[in-house]
Amino acid sequence: MSPIRTSTAGFTLIEMVVCLCLMSLIATVLIEALELAGRSWRQVNQQAADADAVTRAQTFLRQRLESIYFEAQGADQPVGFTGDSDQLEFTASGKSTAVHGRTRYRLEFSAATPGHLDIAYAGVSGLDWSREMLLPGVTALSISFLEVTAKDPPQWVDHWIDRSSLPRLIKIDVAFGPADKRRWPPLYVEPKIDAAGNCVFDIISRRCRSNS
Repeated sequence: MSPIRTSTAGFTLIEMVVCLCLMSLIATVLIEALELAGRSWRQVNQQAADADAVTRAQTFLRQRLESIYFEAQGADQPVGFTGDSDQLEFTASGKSTAVHGRTRYRLEFSAATPGHLDIAYAGVSGLDWSREMLLPGVTALSISFLEVTAKDPPQWVDHWIDRSSLPRLIKIDVAFGPADKRRWPPLYVEPKIDAAGNCVFDIISRRCRSNS
């Protein structure tokens, strides 16, 4: 009499090893895909945050520079607006320290934190300055002023001190490091008020004519 053979359903050891290897491979691919998606998501969020920071900085500067207010002592001695290639100081509307709705602002690099572009502000007297970071990671600041006179053609100058009127345009350029993906579109601002606050405005020359 021949022995009865019984068959048992199941997987061999080799089949189990192959299955485990395949599952490990699939899990590795899924984990890498999730990590890649996470990195991409963080990069997109960071780029959006950087773009928003640049936009907010430009909006702040545009709003303040468009509302520049300066006074003249006598007919030809303006105070309240000075600037050079890497610093700008002016009086405009704004902060809680404002006197009669006016605040003194100063745009410059931070002396305490290299690479930080700061906006300092105080009352119109220029005392008790407070400071806030406007934009971090800045490598260069370039400010220029469009000068328009009756005698000479319009020209860009890199300083504006002791003038009897505001520049026709103010241009602000900011540069970042080579690895920094932020971009600063050139900012052009035209002051809406082109006369001292305490003078009679000559509409033809766009200059103070005399004290009121």
